[in-house]
Amino acid sequence: MEADDAEPGPCGSGPPCDATTIADTCRSLGYVSGELECDPTTCYYDMDVCVGWDEANPCTVDNGGCGDPAHFDCTVLGETAMCGDIDECATDNGGCSSGLCEDNMGADPTCLPVRQIAPGPTSTCLLYSDGSIACRGEDDAGEVSGANADGGSDFTQIVAGSSLVCALREDGSVTCWGASIISVGDANAYAGNDLVQVAAATNSVICGLRSDGSMVCWGWDEDPQVSGANGDGSTDFIQVAVGGDHVCGLHDDGTATCWGDDAGNQVGGPSSDAGGDIVQIALGNLHTCVLRADRTISCWGAIRTELDFRDVAEVVIDDGAEFQQLAVYAGNTCGLRPDGGITCWGYDDRSIAPNLGAVRDDDSTDFSVVALGVRHTCAQRADESVTCWGYPPFFPPL
Repeated sequence: MEADDAEPGPCGSGPPCDATTIADTCRSLGYVSGELECDPTTCYYDMDVCVGWDEANPCTVDNGGCGDPAHFDCTVLGETAMCGDIDECATDNGGCSSGLCEDNMGADPTCLPVRQIAPGPTSTCLLYSDGSIACRGEDDAGEVSGANADGGSDFTQIVAGSSLVCALREDGSVTCWGASIISVGDANAYAGNDLVQVAAATNSVICGLRSDGSMVCWGWDEDPQVSGANGDGSTDFIQVAVGGDHVCGLHDDGTATCWGDDAGNQVGGPSSDAGGDIVQIALGNLHTCVLRADRTISCWGAIRTELDFRDVAEVVIDDGAEFQQLAVYAGNTCGLRPDGGITCWGYDDRSIAPNLGAVRDDDSTDFSVVALGVRHTCAQRADESVTCWGYPPFFPPL
């Protein structure tokens, strides 16, 4: 039998209802909740199933209210309940212990872990596990507001330079925003899609490591830190590092090659050491540091202290203490110890690091990574939360 030929209910098809057709709801009849039914014997609505307002407390869930009080804020206005979404990302509402917190409008928040921290001279950016980026700090050149301007969520690495930020995408291309690059063009000067790593620092120089092990740089080229890239035709680089006016590449045999400005002997130091035991290299404005296979850190060049720059041929940091990660930016250096603690040295006008050889330690031994800006330091803990100290105070987390 076709639907149009269906037999009417026992009450016929006229109002107010029949057993099969209910045109109204409890709410349309002035109630706040309940599933309206039609009495099959009287053909009238069964109003006993509808719940009306409790004038004493219209926000109670039984009276309709606003649903789960953990996610909705209910305010009494006359005889009605005004419902507002609670900010689940607020710290006093639970929020997220780390990373990006997304308020899901009446549901538990989504917490995105931090994949990478990228402090810069006056800003800090975070790369999240979903490939998105958020930045905070000064925005004079658009280095903060430019993040995710194209709606991208396919980033795999992020670096902060001088009033600019660059991010590597899954397809091997690089996107930059912020200040223009002097003497070459804009920050997107490299248009290839074969990069596996990018690096930037306090000057307007950006370098990338290609998938074939060669290197490419673009930006400011006074010294020449850009045109000197890959000058020997090497295709065995495994890491690229950028300093103030010099660049270094780490070869797969554990040696390093550097070029650019050598005012502090940061290029002509032991960087060409034939020992082949370098596992990480990081550069400041006028100094170069390496993490070696024996977990010691050594630096050379103009090492910055509280009062001045100290030119050193090479110095082993902290009497040969062991480290598992190295971070350098501008005049400051930090090392992550195997116990999860952090040792820093350099210039301490904003509580970034004390003098060379001293230890900045707040008794925390649960860090998993450390990253440096010009006057601030950020670190991620084992629980994936991020904390920063120094100036400006960019955190609690974004």
